[in-house]
Amino acid sequence: MSSLRTESRTTHRNDASTVAAERPRAVDLAVGAEALRARLATRPDAEPEWVRPGRVALMKGVSGWILLTFLLAYVVNPALVNAIGVDLRLISVAASGPAMALTGGLVVLLVGALRPSVRLPRRRGALDTNPEVAATAGSLLVWGAAEQLLPVFQPFTSMPLGELAALIGLNVIESALFGVMLASFTRSPGKAFAIGAAFQLVLTTLVAFGALIGLG
Repeated sequence: MSSLRTESRTTHRNDASTVAAERPRAVDLAVGAEALRARLATRPDAEPEWVRPGRVALMKGVSGWILLTFLLAYVVNPALVNAIGVDLRLISVAASGPAMALTGGLVVLLVGALRPSVRLPRRRGALDTNPEVAATAGSLLVWGAAEQLLPVFQPFTSMPLGELAALIGLNVIESALFGVMLASFTRSPGKAFAIGAAFQLVLTTLVAFGALIGLG
């Protein structure tokens, strides 16, 4: 009997020490897993979150962005450029205003009808900017081709250097601002490029039509 009691005590003692040794190990594993999740969530290339705003809120947001971009690109920035002595008579609000209103209205209606999701970063700096760059490039490519090829526009080769530099700079700003908005609906740079190009194609076509009928 004495021998059996000794073995029992030894067994219980060993079991208790095994459990005590495994508890810190389990805690360490839990802490490590939590730390890994935190690191993945704060990685610079963390996946963006997608939100789907209400239809009215989304249409209001797009409308406000288009209006602010138009005021900045066609009113404020040209006025600042003219103030430093560069004459940008090529930018006509009379021709661009109706074209922007029609193009912006079409975008707002499409956004309201489709109600796409919007990309948002999990944290500051986490959002991939490739779609924004692609949308800007698509818009600039169409604008540059139209400016150089359509007879209603003055080609780059006939512009004074200062006027050409100012015009290109203003259109880069405009395309970038619209690119940020348009690319927020997709992760694909290819799709963003096509969206930016399509937006600029509609806008430039309407501006050219306005100039032909005498709005400019």
